[in-house]
Amino acid sequence: IETPVADEESLIGTEVGGYRLITELGSGGMGTVYFGEHLLIGRRSAIKILHTEFAQDEDLLERFLTEARAVNDIRHPNVVEITDIGRINNRPYIVMELLEGETLGERLEREGTLQDGPVVRITRQRASALGTAHERGIIHRDLKPENIFLTNHPDFPDHLKLLDFGIAKLIGPTKSGKKTRVGMLLGTPTYMSPEQCRGEEEIGPASDIYSLGIVLYEMVCGRPPFMADNLNRIIIAHATEMPSSPLERKPDVA
Repeated sequence: IETPVADEESLIGTEVGGYRLITELGSGGMGTVYFGEHLLIGRRSAIKILHTEFAQDEDLLERFLTEARAVNDIRHPNVVEITDIGRINNRPYIVMELLEGETLGERLEREGTLQDGPVVRITRQRASALGTAHERGIIHRDLKPENIFLTNHPDFPDHLKLLDFGIAKLIGPTKSGKKTRVGMLLGTPTYMSPEQCRGEEEIGPASDIYSLGIVLYEMVCGRPPFMADNLNRIIIAHATEMPSSPLERKPDVA
């Protein structure tokens, strides 16, 4: 029996699904990720727990659980592994493999641009993961450098893990759940496809491929193709403008 907790901070030290929460790894818009250690076998994992204020929101709860279902369906070496799901104090949690390394966003912030070798390795792995996801009828819809993790793998440099399928769209004939309402924007504007920016209901694999291209552009040029101090201007640019050629920003690009 799990002891009820008064607030999120007191979750450190709590037992969750056979794990003890040791420390907080990070917090996002929907939930907090903790470092956890299994009480019996000592396995270390990352445990994402939905924020208390969102636990009663059916739409957000469905998005949170969609991540677990989507990742479980994909089963690809370049997609983060989810091993368990459950609830604590009526708040759902997901147990994931613990990754060591950095996000592509952190790498780009430190280095600005990447050399051809890392660019190709990272893009191939992303394309492979997305290809498998699309075969399973799953559209990620939020591809960005912060959702691309580069692990410290001893044999494979820049070994990639794709994260955060929290707003993935399941489109296969056996999938169920509510459709996204027309006009609802889900994603990160800098990396969103034109159809996402227009709030279209039908979002398919091409949307992810567009976002893959935006991240590729940023890795090569050191910045995404569309930047503005106003999010609406970025959205309009995606929907109506052509990006500048990478050659204009980096003439020596391969």
